Amino acid sequence: MLVSEVEILKAKLAAAEERERTLSAELASKAVSSPAPVEVEDLSVEPGAQLSSHPRPTVVPSAQGHKSSASLGLMVSFTSISIYSLISWLYPNPN
Repeated sequence: MLVSEVEILKAKLAAAEERERTLSAELASKAVSSPAPVEVEDLSVEPGAQLSSHPRPTVVPSAQGHKSSASLGLMVSFTSISIYSLISWLYPNPN
């Protein structure tokens, strides 16, 4: 029973590898034959235009707050681990 399962897995692996080769070849031929179009945006500034006329990218406040609290959590964790390691090194266990 175990041998047949191994043979089935080998067959599935071979099929997946063949599929990967086929898709890779298709992707390579498409990339060579038709390059993807590139959008170009004119960013020239007229002489009388103000710099603030271009809209600034906005950051969603909730995402920014979540990112900073994650950074703060990592910093607190790192600091506590460092302090614990330092104390353990300075005052080794007498056992």
